[in-house]
Amino acid sequence: MVSGRLPAAPDEIVVDADFVTREQTDVGADGARRIQGEASRLNVVGTFDLPGVDLGGIPLAAMSARY
Repeated sequence: MVSGRLPAAPDEIVVDADFVTREQTDVGADGARRIQGEASRLNVVGTFDLPGVDLGGIPLAAMSARY
């Protein structure tokens, strides 16, 4: 985790820096996102980084496995 916190509800996600840049969003932002073609309202609650992994151009978002 770089900032914020882990998701704790079904409408919360954490995202990587590329996602933040591409979607012009940040921690605390709430908005419509498409996941597997389906529109959902999701709240960005944190950002993460995968050290040593080059994911340039591949925006990532993660949600709790419970959901």
